[in-house]
Amino acid sequence: MTIEQRLREKVKEALENVTAANSPKIFSLIQSQDGYKIVESAIIAKMCQNYGFTASACIPHLEREL
Repeated sequence: MTIEQRLREKVKEALENVTAANSPKIFSLIQSQDGYKIVESAIIAKMCQNYGFTASACIPHLEREL
């Protein structure tokens, strides 16, 4: 498995815990394939900008920014 595949898998695992109650904006976006790709890219960018942030840690930050 490549690094990119592992990273995308970590993002997927984190997004599986997103609900309409805990992150309504992200939850709404990830209901479509295009929205999922936008959120996935934003989480990966945030992980790169904030070295040490996990995918799960990025979700609340991203939710506030949307």
